[in-house]
This record gives sequence, structure tokens and C-alpha cells, in this order.
Amino acid sequence: MISSPDYRLVRSHFFCIELKKYGYILLISITVLALWLRSYKLTDRPLHTDEAVGAVKFGQLLDHGDYKYDPFEYHGPTMNYLTLIPAWIVGEDTFRDLSIGTIRSVALFFGMLLVLIPIVLLYRFDFRYALLVSLLVAISPAMVFYSRYYIHEFILVFFTFLGIYAYFQWEDHRKWLWSAILGLSVGMMIATKETWIISVVGFLVAVMVVGDRKLFYQFIASRHSLIALGVVLVVIFTFFSSFFTHFEGLKDMVSTYSIYLDRAGTNDLHRHPWYYYLELLSFNKGAGYFWSEISIILLAAIGSLFLYLETEETPLIRNLRVIEFFSVFLLIVYSLLPYKTPWNLLSFYTGLFFLAGYGLINLIWMVGSRWAKVAVALLFGLISIHLLSQSFNEYEDPADPSNPWVYGHTDGNFHQVIQTIDSVAVDTSTYIEVIFPGHGYWPFPWYLKKYQHVAYRDKVDFNSPGGEVILIEPSQEGDLVEKLYEKPPPGERYLYLNLFDSTQTLRPNVYFNGYLRQDLWEKRQNINIEND
Repeated sequence: MISSPDYRLVRSHFFCIELKKYGYILLISITVLALWLRSYKLTDRPLHTDEAVGAVKFGQLLDHGDYKYDPFEYHGPTMNYLTLIPAWIVGEDTFRDLSIGTIRSVALFFGMLLVLIPIVLLYRFDFRYALLVSLLVAISPAMVFYSRYYIHEFILVFFTFLGIYAYFQWEDHRKWLWSAILGLSVGMMIATKETWIISVVGFLVAVMVVGDRKLFYQFIASRHSLIALGVVLVVIFTFFSSFFTHFEGLKDMVSTYSIYLDRAGTNDLHRHPWYYYLELLSFNKGAGYFWSEISIILLAAIGSLFLYLETEETPLIRNLRVIEFFSVFLLIVYSLLPYKTPWNLLSFYTGLFFLAGYGLINLIWMVGSRWAKVAVALLFGLISIHLLSQSFNEYEDPADPSNPWVYGHTDGNFHQVIQTIDSVAVDTSTYIEVIFPGHGYWPFPWYLKKYQHVAYRDKVDFNSPGGEVILIEPSQEGDLVEKLYEKPPPGERYLYLNLFDSTQTLRPNVYFNGYLRQDLWEKRQNINIEND
């Protein structure tokens, strides 16, 4: 297996790559492929509700320079502050200027860093193994899909594995720099998302069970652990206090855990069976197509078997066993929690790529003849083609509900809805009413941000004038008819026209109709005539 004393030489001579001649070319090729997969048609898919909510929260910071941590919603502050960087780079100074490409570039950036994390973690052991794991991360449909999603997950996962790398480096070198990087990583995890605690506990348990406990105790007893703790405190104090402007956020940081723990057990909307994550990765049938990353799971299982059979305890084997235990621990915990969303699996799934690469390399080493090795390599080629084809399929229908990673997503035709609204609005002063029970109107606040007068309501407001454009969930239409046609006295009633030919879908099981006030339609027609 690949635990030979010379860690840069894999006994299988995997793909017979001469590192100095071809290795860096392959690394550049993998990086370019990963970047293309993650950036191509980046803005085509409509924003998910969670993306829009996060973008509007960031817009408050961009417009007013004000951020206050909310223990009930939005997760941690890091994503908001990190999004300032691309917004400043492209010169988008206000929320109205902000583009989908800019906000999604944050996830894209950290998704790309995760593609390179295997190189950093594994280069000193074997560059070819590192390249293989990096390739698997680069072409995984789940990793590609959520690298194009403005959510906190990839920030959390990146700093998780940066912290794992830093700890492994400290074990080897005992330098204060690695303890500082470990502290930075844990601090950023805490400031990103509340589920950081699952990853930290998982890694600690993994080190205690299959890692070098003696080295861990030495770390705890050394001043380097104090350096790490100091950096953690500086990071969380800086972010949760909104860079020393809102110290109430530090108290809210503590109180949020009881809120999210209660939500994890009582939220029926995201309640799924224990096997939900394995089901997502295994097999999902679409129209003439199937989505599956079962090949990664099977290769990871083979890698785990080889790790179990390995008798030589080397730094590589020890590190892989820690990653293996960490990933399985997270899989079990996330599976047992009733509250589940697809992107939560990224924290444990990333670790499985290391095991999958290890399994593939050892399969090639184990088979005897040259032709058998070629057959395994060809099988891997077919697996890669299938993984890539799933990402290509997403570009054709970015909100395809048969795609397991499309979860409660905004309808794929939503852009046409916004184009229709824009086509009838006279200008940005058009008054729009959006009426959905339970704040179910997202992502409209993002797409209607250029309009100056938009009212978002949970129910029909009888004390306010009717909008020139009304977007309403069907259950509220009875009250709307009463407001528009029964309450006003004769002569003060406006006539409304259908904005759409039929009821529109906002997202699964959420529908709406649109109405246009006749005088606005007449104004729009006159403007069109004048322009002609």
C-alpha cells in the first residue's frame, strides 16, 4: 500500500507520472477545470431563498456599514464581511448595484480553495495521490453545485480542513505558526456557522481514538495551545462585536446555541430520515438521467478497508485514519439529527475524497498485471466522465428538481417573472405589493431591489392603498378582492388585470398570481407608443 518509507513514491507508480515533468501541468489543468466548472453560467440559476436572505443581510452592511449579529437567523458574520472584498473590487458600492456573480464569487473562491486543500495536505507524502484527490473534489457534482451557492457552508468546510492541516503540521514541526493558524481556523469556523461545534468535537474525538494522543496531550500542555486559544478569542471577539462596534453580539453568540438546538429538533420543514444524506449521494433518477456519487462512496469504503489492513504506522496513515474517523463521526451525527439540509453533508463528504483517492491508488497497486491496472484506470475514467456529465446537465437546467442538490429552490422560470414585472413597470417608482403568509416571499426582495416602493406583507393590509403591481399567494386573494372591490366606495375602485397567463410557481408547493392596475398598463402602453 502507499505507506512506504519514501512517501513521495507510491509503490503502484500511479499512472507512471514523472512529477517534475508533468505534475504541475496536471495541477494547473485540474485548477482550470475546477474554475470553469464553478464559474460557467454562474448567474443563470435563480437565487435560492437562503441566498437571497443572506444577500439582503449583506446589503445592510454594504449600504450603511452596519452589521449586528442575529442569534435567531443568518448564521455567523464572516460571510457578510468577506463579501465586502469582491464588492469593493468590482465597484459595487450599494445593495442596488450588487450582482449575483459578486455574491456567489465568495462561495466560488472557497470552493476553489477546497480543490487545492488536498495538495497542501498530501504533497509531502505523494504528489500523485494529492492530484487524484484534488481531481475528485474538482469534478464532484455536489462540490461544484454548492461552490456556486451563496451560503456559509464552504467557508466553514475550508477552515475546518485548514485547521486539520495546521494541527497535522504542528504534530510534525511543533512551531507556534501552526498553532496560530489552527486558532485562526477554529475562530473562523465559530464565526461562520453554529455547526462548527460538531466538526471540532468530531476532530477531537478522532485524534483521541485513532490519532497520537501523546502528541495531543503535549499540545494541550504547551504554550502553543494558549497561542491557538488566544487567536480564537481575537477572531470571535472581532467578528461578533462587528469590529468593536456592537458588543451585544458577543452575548448573542452564546445564546444562539439553545435556539438552533431547539430548531434542530422541532423544525418539520427540514425533517428527513436518518439515511437522507446517503440517499442523496447514492441514486436519484431524473428524466432520462440519473444523479449519483455512489462511486465516491464505494472508493472511500475500499480506502477504509486498506487503512484497516495497513500495519505500518506512518504519518500519512495516521492522518488518514483521523480524517476517516472524523468523516464517519460527522456522518453519524448529521444523520441522527432530524434537521437536515443537503449542504450539511459537505463537512463529512470532503473527508471521503481522501479515502476514495487512497482506495483507488491501492486498487491499482493490488491488481497484478499491467492490463488489470489499465482496466482500473479506465473504470476511473468512466466514473470521472459520469461525475462531469452531471455538472454539465446542471448548466442545461440549473433548477432541475430531479437534481438531488436542488433543494426547495426557486423555480427555474423565475427570471421570466421578473422580466414581466420590469416590462410593465413605468419606472423604479412603481408601487409593488408582495403578499405571502409567513414571510414566504423570498427571493423577491433581491430581485425587486431596484424599485423604491415595495411593500412586503404577510397578509392583505386593508389600511394601505393597493399596489400598482400585486404579487400574491392564492390563499390571500379573497381578502384582496374585498380590499380592492368591496371596501372602496363607487368611483374609487381601480380595475386590475392579470399580469400572468396562469398561476406561477415560486418554489415547490409555493404559488402566486400577479395583478396589474389598469391605469399603469395604459401608461406603459403610451410609453411604448412614444418610444416607437
